[in-house]
Amino acid sequence: MLAPRLGGSRLGDQAVVDTNDDAQLSKLSCVRHGYFQDAFVHHFVRRPTRRSPLINRGYYSRYAALRNLLLQFLAVGKQGNGSSNGSSGHSGSSSDGSSGSLAGGSAAQPASQAAGNPAEQPAQSTGQQQQQQQQPADPPPAAAGQAGSQQPSSAAQQQADGQQPQGSGPQQQGEAPLRRQVLVLGAGYDTAYFQLAAAGIRADKYIEVDFLQVTQKKAAAIQQLPDLLELIGGPDAASSISPEEGRIVTDSYCLLPVDLREPGQLAAALEAAGLDPAAPTYVLSECVLVYMRPQHSREVVRWLAEHLHCAAMVVYEQINPHDAFGQQMLLNLESRGCALLGIEATPSLDSQRQRFLECGWHRAETRSMDHVYSQCIDPADRRRIERLEIFDEFEEWHLIQQHYCIAIGVKDSSGLLARFGLPQFAQPQVLLPQSAGLGGGGRMPPPPPPPRFMM
Repeated sequence: MLAPRLGGSRLGDQAVVDTNDDAQLSKLSCVRHGYFQDAFVHHFVRRPTRRSPLINRGYYSRYAALRNLLLQFLAVGKQGNGSSNGSSGHSGSSSDGSSGSLAGGSAAQPASQAAGNPAEQPAQSTGQQQQQQQQPADPPPAAAGQAGSQQPSSAAQQQADGQQPQGSGPQQQGEAPLRRQVLVLGAGYDTAYFQLAAAGIRADKYIEVDFLQVTQKKAAAIQQLPDLLELIGGPDAASSISPEEGRIVTDSYCLLPVDLREPGQLAAALEAAGLDPAAPTYVLSECVLVYMRPQHSREVVRWLAEHLHCAAMVVYEQINPHDAFGQQMLLNLESRGCALLGIEATPSLDSQRQRFLECGWHRAETRSMDHVYSQCIDPADRRRIERLEIFDEFEEWHLIQQHYCIAIGVKDSSGLLARFGLPQFAQPQVLLPQSAGLGGGGRMPPPPPPPRFMM
């Protein structure tokens, strides 16, 4: 989805910036093989490359989980106080699962289907999906992880219409609808804003920041491509674009150059973009902090906690550098000039969680991508993508997924984000006949997962 960036020297910076191209190649490979849809990524790829099934599946799991969280945030306050819960709720600073719908089966189906149980949605052709994606839609309620979908109550319906029932949360009836903001650190050539805007799903303010050389190229592309320009305001927005400065500032979308190692640059950029510190804000850091030295990354995490009143920050990055696979991962990246300067400060799930808590976030949860893929992605969509390509690299698959994680920090005194987090989908139960000795309709635990590679 997004590219890693921010190394420790100019040479390291450029090597990390260059991985942006790798990220777009992986995304386009997934799109071409039907893992998810993205009508804009081809604008940022010069020579398409076919990735291996291993890379495609890994990128799909990353995309699906992170898109779920973004859509879940954009639905906050629309249905119930906070997002609708999945199969289990939050339990303090570390949760075994919480709310969330994977918009229409993670990413392949249109977001407007997420209000129901994904497992009950009929299969759709690619043409049907594309046709529905063009229809404007409100952000979906985050309830796809529930077994069965029910009609919303009248109170929830009021919230879906932009109102808040009296006494149900911070926003009282008659007040203006909640503003929702998105801030993407190290956004690269990410196209999430354009995908969502084309589907009629918008944040009130969507801000992307990155190195100057990245924002210059992205601003120039948006200025020159009519389908991108249209989604930030059309020809009227052209005057808001400065490719030389790498800047776009409109009412809804902003792109600004920032070196996150310079504390004042982020503050100045957010002020220029018109970010409201009091409005709920979603912050995404996808393989960004781990390329920075620990003192710089912690300063960013702490500054955001101090300046945002209600926020969720989602971090995707590498962990577990000390085993054999982790050591080889480090060597491979260092050979490309992309040293993971921050991984020793956050080498584990617990250290990722502690960074949030020590920097002023109210609660935090962390999960390996191995757990996320098996427990936090809609099982129906998992089955769909697992039929797309022949896949037999299970040992390496589990190893790679165990060396990446998603960490979530939440700062929220109002309770608006009380249920925000990774969803937990109920695992299927197996019905047994009476002859199995459990009586009619007896149930037994699901079969064990495939064997995992043991170090």
